Amino acid sequence: MADAPDFTLLPVPELTRRTHRFRCEPYRATITAGSCVDRQDRAADQVNEEHTQQVKDRLVGDYEKCLRCAVGDRVRLQLIAAKRS
Repeated sequence: MADAPDFTLLPVPELTRRTHRFRCEPYRATITAGSCVDRQDRAADQVNEEHTQQVKDRLVGDYEKCLRCAVGDRVRLQLIAAKRS
């Protein structure tokens, strides 16, 4: 029998893997550290998109709060630090 998934919520300073979950207060949601970092990347990409692109070729989603999120920046730094150790 496979192990059950771990849905434990961790404070940001304890995140060490992309699969660790934490509370994203700007969106009032529980997400993984990896999702947080990916959303920041998508938000940056969305800013640079040509608005003349066809909709099917553009990123869609609500990433506005992810672009300059201080919590997201800390999550990214936590994952980078964990990778180095």
